[in-house]
Amino acid sequence: MHQSVNSPFVAGCGRTGVAAGKLGTNGNRTMAHEVGHAYNLPHAPCGGAANTDPSWPTTTNPNAIIGEVGVRPAAGNLFNPNNAYDLMSYCKPAWFSPYNYKKLLKITAPSAPASAAASEAFNLAHIAGDEPYVIISGRLADDGSLALRPFWQDAFAPGQYDDEGNGPYAIELRGNEAQVLFTRRFDPFSGPQGGDHEIGHFHEILPYPAGVRYIVFRHGDQTLREVPVSAHAPQAHWIRPHGGDSWEGAGPFPAAWEMSDVDGDLLTAQILYSRDAGETWMPVAVNLRAGEALLDGRSLGGSQQARLRLRVSDGVNTTEVDSELFQIARKAPLALITHPRMATVYAPDEPVPLQGFASDAEDGMLPDEALAWDSSLDGHLGVGASLFVDTLSPGHHVITLTATDGDGQVSTASVEILISRHRLYLPIVQRSD
Repeated sequence: MHQSVNSPFVAGCGRTGVAAGKLGTNGNRTMAHEVGHAYNLPHAPCGGAANTDPSWPTTTNPNAIIGEVGVRPAAGNLFNPNNAYDLMSYCKPAWFSPYNYKKLLKITAPSAPASAAASEAFNLAHIAGDEPYVIISGRLADDGSLALRPFWQDAFAPGQYDDEGNGPYAIELRGNEAQVLFTRRFDPFSGPQGGDHEIGHFHEILPYPAGVRYIVFRHGDQTLREVPVSAHAPQAHWIRPHGGDSWEGAGPFPAAWEMSDVDGDLLTAQILYSRDAGETWMPVAVNLRAGEALLDGRSLGGSQQARLRLRVSDGVNTTEVDSELFQIARKAPLALITHPRMATVYAPDEPVPLQGFASDAEDGMLPDEALAWDSSLDGHLGVGASLFVDTLSPGHHVITLTATDGDGQVSTASVEILISRHRLYLPIVQRSD
């Protein structure tokens, strides 16, 4: 996320399969920490972090020290093995220890056994199918209270989420006369930063047999919550977009629908987007209570067969309705420079790191050959996501990264730096009105 994004978290959050963070926060340390959580790395034992790694090698790496010299080549930093700490801890300075580096390498290295093991361990990809399942999520507080999000029904491949689970908590799907149709046991995980006042969050996908009338949450012999299943599913239909509409530019674009429920339940909607007439879907808006939303066109890849899917939940029952086909124009990529930083001063012959990336709504992350670097003084510098240049002429440079997507559309990002033997300081000017 960009620094301007309003996030409910301090700087980021992460759990298996997902990570979010603000670019530049703590030198991007927070983002790297959350990516570690996305690969299922627990906290390292330093700085009061909760839910620490029970297998951490405390004998060789006490207090989460990295134990070997760490090197950040782009910035030329060295990390002392005895007073630098693993990135998954809450201590600083931070760098990856060999222990966690090797764990990540086993997951991300392009070898068939490792990839298969990672896929089996994390099961991050939902396999579409026609068997009914219910998605249940919420939060358990240390006072015993239970906060639930709306449940959603969906269809997955048979057997994908049929295990009974384990842990001190249980979700029971019950029919009439307290008949238990299915039980899922679970152990909630901690909040985004360890949560001082939370037992943790949970996100469970259960098979949803016919005849479910109640969903019951239990802790041992104690019933925490009983959620009745309404007799009727919600009703919904699209107002716009209309078939044949064309959305040009970044928007925002208005989407509108009507939804109702004969049981009087509170309704929650979400919107998914498809570029291929409904073969694949991606979420674009969630937790909607009104019958309209403004959609950010920058995240909607261009398509001649665009379609929106409206999903409405009454708390358990879910209704889906698809829009007619319409068109969305293709987008130019988004380029971002991470190094050098604006107004940085370098000495002549000092290596200047050029690092950046670009993403495209249609193509995803652009490859190295799509990224070109130029200087206002020295012209073309090279191609790729990461370069080192030590031949820049003395003077003021505007460094520009140009990204070109598969359609030939172009976007740029620029920073200004100074090549000088003397570090210059600009005078402070106070404005008076």
